[in-house]
Formats: sequence, C-alpha cells, structure tokens
Amino acid sequence: MTKKLLILSTICLILTAIACSADTPTVRHTVTFLNADDSVFHKIQVEDNQRVNPPREDPIKAEYLLKGWTQSLEGTELFDFATPIKEDMTLFPIFVKESDPESTLVYMKKEDGTLSVKSYLNYRGGDVFTIPSSYEGMAITSIESEAFSYFNSVVILIPESITSIGKNAFTLCSSLIIVDEGNAIYKSDKGVLFNKDMTKLISCPISKEGSYTVPDSVTAISDYAFYRNSLTKIFLHKGIKEIGEGAFAYNYAQIIMEEGNTVYSLEDGVLFNKDKTTLISCINWGYPFYVVPENVTSIADYAFSYCETLKEIRLPKGISSIGECAFTGCNAEIILDDGTTEYSLIDGVLFNKDMTTLISCPKTKEGSYIVPATVTKLADGAFLGCNNLKDIVLHATLTEIGASAFSDTGSLVSIIVDGGNNSFASDNGVLFDKNKTILIHYP
Repeated sequence: MTKKLLILSTICLILTAIACSADTPTVRHTVTFLNADDSVFHKIQVEDNQRVNPPREDPIKAEYLLKGWTQSLEGTELFDFATPIKEDMTLFPIFVKESDPESTLVYMKKEDGTLSVKSYLNYRGGDVFTIPSSYEGMAITSIESEAFSYFNSVVILIPESITSIGKNAFTLCSSLIIVDEGNAIYKSDKGVLFNKDMTKLISCPISKEGSYTVPDSVTAISDYAFYRNSLTKIFLHKGIKEIGEGAFAYNYAQIIMEEGNTVYSLEDGVLFNKDKTTLISCINWGYPFYVVPENVTSIADYAFSYCETLKEIRLPKGISSIGECAFTGCNAEIILDDGTTEYSLIDGVLFNKDMTTLISCPKTKEGSYIVPATVTKLADGAFLGCNNLKDIVLHATLTEIGASAFSDTGSLVSIIVDGGNNSFASDNGVLFDKNKTILIHYP
C-alpha cells in the first residue's frame, strides 16, 4: 500500500509540475525607441533572449538623418540589433547632419584599430562626395562590399588612405569615381575605377553613356563591373584574359571584341569562352528566339539576366551547369531539349532533375504559386523580378533560401509557410526564420 501511495504521490507531483510549467507566462521585455526630444517614438515587447528589429520608419529631425540607435543618452556606439534582449531597454536615436560626408557614413572598426566604410545614409550635401581619410582620430583604410550601392552624387573622391575595396562596393552607383593620385593601390580614369597599374577594371559607374573602350592595359574585368550601366557599346581588346561573374549583367550594350583573343569568343553579340562550351553573356541578342548551341554545357551566372527582348530560349540536352541568376528578370520561356539529364521544367519553372532545387521562376508567372513539396532549396534569385506574382506558398520541406530569392517582386502580397516547416515561418504574409528573430522578406 505504501508503495502504491508513493507512486501516486510521484505522479501527482509530476502532473503538478507540468501544469505549473504550462501556466508559466512567457517572459517579455519592453524595448522603447525615443524621438530626439525624448518622447516615445516606438515601443515593442520582445520575448526573453530574442532579438528586436529597428522600427520600419525613422524618427524625424529637420536637416538631420538617423544614423542608428544607442543605449545611452550621450552614447555614440551604435546598438547591435543582433543582441539578445534580456531586460527592458530604452534606445536613443543618433542623428547626423545630412550635409556632412563624415557623419553620413557608417563605419566598422577593424582589429588593427582603423575604420572601414560599411554603408552610407541618405547624403544630400552636394554633387561631390569626399570619403574622409580619418574619423575621430582613426584612419579610414577600407570600403566594405556594397558600401556605396545606389549612391548618386556626381563624383566620389577616394582618399590615398584606402587600401582595400570590397566586392561590388560601387555596384549601381552613378557617381564618377576619382582616386587621389597618392593612393598606392587604386587608380581612376575618366570616372572608372581600376587597380593601380590598370590591369584590372573594377567598376564602371551606371551613369556612363555612349561607347567605352576598355584600356589596352586591362587583362581582367571584375565581377559586376558593367552591371546595369547605360553604355551602348563596349570595346574589348584581345588581351582580356578574365571576365568576372555578372560583369555585363542587366546591360544592353553591344560588346565588340578585337580579333585574336585566346580566352573568349563572340558570336552574334553573345559572349562565350574560347571553345564555346560556356555561354557567358547574352546581353544584346536582337531577336525574340535564341537557341543555345549544341556544344554548350554551361550557362554562366547572370548570362541571360534581364534579356527582356527574348521570348524563347532553347537549351540543348548537354547542359550540365546553370549559374546563379542565369535567367533572372528574363521574359523568355525556357525550353529543354529531350534527353536533358540534369534539369527539369514544370509549368515554365526551372528545377534540377530531382526537383529539390527551384532554380528560376519566369518573370511572366502570375497569381499564386505553390512551390512543390519536393523542393528543399530556393536558389539565389529564384523569384527575383517576378512582379506579377501575388502569393507564394512554401512547404514544410524547404530548408534553404538563397540570396535575393524574392527581390524585385513588387506585386507580391504574401509568402505563406507551412506551419510544420522547421527552418522558416510566416506571419501575415511576412517571411521570417523559424524563431522569428530574422525578417527575411517583407512583401
């Protein structure tokens, strides 16, 4: 009897513990964002040990821009929004003069004590923007990747202190680039950025118009160097040995190549490697249909991106590799030849053969689209430019979403994630990671 009572008592204690646990309220903390006058701008509750997102809109102060948020009234150190919240918190705005180049830049302190330009605020100070050589006593020695994307002053002046420039630092930047003559690493010519000895063309601003001849000294063209610029013709000499990914993406210029190049070949405006097994760029095809040659086995990154004049692209059965964003923003219907062993095409959407990766959804796709349950990965730029889609449904099987998968989808209303998905979640059509600590895409 005593043994039975002990068992019953233990069961009661367990049930009581479970009940108490179920009744335990979720611990939440209040994060308060203030205006410049210390009035409340925004207030939100966050679960314990989770992260908080900054407000979608910025507080307003005449002739000033919001640089970020700080934890103390006199603070200058920006709050890191990756920090888990463990208590109630008040965040104060840091404003900077909108006409001051030094303070409108966002810096990152490096291990060697110098600064790197990470990004910029909405600079409105004039036609010439000078990157300072130092800030608050610390030398500025580098520029991070994409730091000046979409920047639109007439000219950017790079000081001699800059020794490192990240990938795509000036992609979609309209500013002509002028490098201080004392800089030991970089050089500019007619607003175009090069390495010092001008053997590598790094970035051509999107404001460049007319014809452009790549200097004879250049042997390499960087990734995205001519991305989306306004040129009508680009002349390449025979000494070009290296062309980076997406170098001519979203670009309608006619490429003209000097005869005798030993690495690349040009046929009817389409750029290939020398033996024509890799199609690098189809940027100025003047007809609505294009048949990829039989000997092509590889389509390079961004090869057909934004080829809006194309209506149909036929791929040969020997295609074994398709690069990232190869068909991004392209209006064309893709047709696969019978016997293709590496890819599948369902309702115009391109997949790998076993349909575990969705590679590209055509720009012309309309209405709602349900990603097949077999798909575990959305490739980079999978839905990029699909402006006619309203809703996208993701199954529980999806575990990976590539970069820019939903970018430039202006008509998209909602992304709906199956509740059983262990990697992602949605709330009112907004896409998050599973714990809703990272906002991935806001339609």
